[in-house]
Amino acid sequence: MPVQLCPRCHRANPQEATYCHFDGWELRARSGVSAGSGNMGREFVFPSGTRCKTFDDLVRSCTREWSAARTVLRHGGLRQFFAGIGRMDLAYAAEKAASQTDLDIGLDQLLAQLPVRDVVGPRLDLVPRRISLGKLKVGDTRQIQLTIVNQGSRLLHGTLQIEGDDWLSLAGTEERSMRIKTGRQQVVTLSVDSFGLVAGQRYRAKLILITNGGVVEVPVTMELIPQPFQFPPLQGATSPKDLALRMRDREVARRAGALLENGSVQRWFAANGWRYPVQGPSARGIAAVQQFFEGMGVSKPPPLTLSDHQAWFICRKGQTARGRVVLYTTARKWVYGRVESDEPWLVPVQPDVGGPQQATIEFEVFTDNLAPNQIHQANLKILANSGQRLTFGVRLEVQPMRYRRSRQLARAMILGGLAGGAIRIASSLPDVSAANRAFGTWVHQAPPEFLDDYVRQFTLYFGWLGIPIMLVLLGRRARPIDWPAGLLI
Repeated sequence: MPVQLCPRCHRANPQEATYCHFDGWELRARSGVSAGSGNMGREFVFPSGTRCKTFDDLVRSCTREWSAARTVLRHGGLRQFFAGIGRMDLAYAAEKAASQTDLDIGLDQLLAQLPVRDVVGPRLDLVPRRISLGKLKVGDTRQIQLTIVNQGSRLLHGTLQIEGDDWLSLAGTEERSMRIKTGRQQVVTLSVDSFGLVAGQRYRAKLILITNGGVVEVPVTMELIPQPFQFPPLQGATSPKDLALRMRDREVARRAGALLENGSVQRWFAANGWRYPVQGPSARGIAAVQQFFEGMGVSKPPPLTLSDHQAWFICRKGQTARGRVVLYTTARKWVYGRVESDEPWLVPVQPDVGGPQQATIEFEVFTDNLAPNQIHQANLKILANSGQRLTFGVRLEVQPMRYRRSRQLARAMILGGLAGGAIRIASSLPDVSAANRAFGTWVHQAPPEFLDDYVRQFTLYFGWLGIPIMLVLLGRRARPIDWPAGLLI
């Protein structure tokens, strides 16, 4: 049986075949065109007026007018054209491509099946191939653009991935990867945010593009410089070492103590991404400079000692005692510290102390809420130069409250006398009023036994009335010694 070989893949095809059943290559000349020329037999015209005579022309035109080619594919224009020139295999491929969810991928797959001669596939290129951001200050932001170019034909598609720290990301999103899909070129906007990075370092990231037109890596670099200190007398300092060197001047150190104390230096460290060398609260005045030097390691902390290690107090309940202990060093340096108590009844007068070579720690002892006849233990915990920790113990013996009986008895007698007198005066008012209304006549006319009975009942009633009033007055006092004295009254 006679067959004809495809000039491209060299596979056997039936004698009556016009195109190769395997790669769609034209097997024999049509209309005076030699076989394998890629001629379509008739022209395909785009809506823009572009005319295509060969499959190579069709692929190039689809690449240049990708949006129009996608529209023609969706409406069946390519399927009808291929069916009209007798290429049912390509017509079927066009119908299948039009049914895909992503028409861009469908069109690319269709163009890949056309029997072209000179047109190459997609080929990736980038502008620029290397990104250098130069010098940025901490907190600066930038937006840069990367242009993805398809120097070949068909659809260039794949992914872009950002590798490195999160200072580089896709603009307008927190995503670090995206899809690439373009016929000619695609512009990608990247965002650079240096907030939170450590100043004085170089940073590198990398863009990795994996596509059907090639794999490319794009390095991204920047140098992060610190923000200079803004406040006098340390303005213009660009590093912690530079700041410490300026503080060696005595006048500068005196003024710099306020900047350390109010947190300006600490905030400058944080803005540049540096770790602040001082742990805990700042010391006061010139002691803050000594504290900063010790944290930076440019000054050796002095050895510290307490003048005593424990204090003993004997107090009666309700009393307040006061004591002191001295934190000192033999070195000619400032001493500073923060004092805290582990019990509420032991309170430091000043939580922050400092001074040249020594610092006096004063404290108070309150016994109001402590149980008597017991010994209570508490500690003052001192965090001093360069994190040195010292402990001062306080022992307190609380004795019961001592009362002066003579004074208590006098107070009770006065209270009882005043209360009884007030009750008797109040109770005599009705009798006086009645006597005044009768002008005293009924007193002379009444029999003696009536007067005796009246006086007895009057005293009995108001005596019982005075007892509960006296109990109420005495009950409001906190000391039991008042009760028997009040009842005697």
